[in-house]
Amino acid sequence: MKIFYYLIFITLLSLLIFVNLGNSYTPISHVQENWAWSKTEEIGMSTDARFKLNPMERLNGYKTKNGVYFFRAGKFTLDENSYSEMPLIGKGHFLYKKVGNSVLYYSNDGEILWEKPYKSYPRVSNNGELLLFVSGDENQVLISDLNGNPTGAKQIDGRFLADIAFPVMANGALLVFSGGEIALLDGAGKVIFQKKDEPGSKDFLFCKSGAISPNGKLALVHYLRNAKDFISLLNEKGEIVSSFTLENVYAHKIYMAVDDEGNIAVNLPDQISIFGKKGKSIFKKQKTKREDIYQIAYSSGSFFALSLEDRVLFIGADGSILGKRNITMPARMRPSGEKDTAFLETKEEIISFKLFK
Repeated sequence: MKIFYYLIFITLLSLLIFVNLGNSYTPISHVQENWAWSKTEEIGMSTDARFKLNPMERLNGYKTKNGVYFFRAGKFTLDENSYSEMPLIGKGHFLYKKVGNSVLYYSNDGEILWEKPYKSYPRVSNNGELLLFVSGDENQVLISDLNGNPTGAKQIDGRFLADIAFPVMANGALLVFSGGEIALLDGAGKVIFQKKDEPGSKDFLFCKSGAISPNGKLALVHYLRNAKDFISLLNEKGEIVSSFTLENVYAHKIYMAVDDEGNIAVNLPDQISIFGKKGKSIFKKQKTKREDIYQIAYSSGSFFALSLEDRVLFIGADGSILGKRNITMPARMRPSGEKDTAFLETKEEIISFKLFK
């Protein structure tokens, strides 16, 4: 009988410990590959019904050596003097020539939807709903909707456009001019804030790079002032939320990303870094060799992606490594429209990465 009561006691005690302490292993968030497409073979993995995002339906297409490929319509060849501007998760594409008098908007099936007398180069937001036309001298940006009609502010002028950034989870744009003019636009092309570096001002003397948060509400600007390079985070009012100095001066664009909370990722030629919303260094890793060509700096809204030599690292805002993958540059990240998923595009393939918690 004593043994019986003893076994009951041990069972109840074990159950109590299990209920109160739970699983001793803490789940770890990680980024994992869950779909891939071969651009060479034009074939991909079967989509997984467990995930609500279907890459074949979400992605628009990609450029090929001789034209464009659409996931919903197949391959189209372009004239050698024509250039395509394609919304990454929108539909269709815009066709123009370097020296031309018009821009044409084609459907995925190759049908011309409209032709407009624009002599400027088109730049389109990720979902295709905001269209910017950049003049040849880079001093003027015309703003239009998907139908090619002027919208919002209609026109933004500045002294040499240094960078354009589009949010990955919203519609809008950030325009950064070298002369110090900065404009944050909403999805309708209206100005959220606009700053100008007036003569004698000591603010943004020479701007070089820009980035925008996934929700389109925060702007990140890299600029030169008093022989030093700075990065400043601006809110919707154009106010500086935080600012910090870089260790070196970079004469060119650098690659940056900012999440909706104001955490910052920077991919410099000599190192990658994560900074908190107040500019405090959270993560830093030196590169073994200098990289001056295009680098990856991307925020999905849930994680950062940074290229480091022959790899891409997926990093949390706290500096934790969520995943990594070997790559061959050039490569770029593409939005999915979901905060926990992003696509990596290389010359040979497109890969979907998802954050699992």
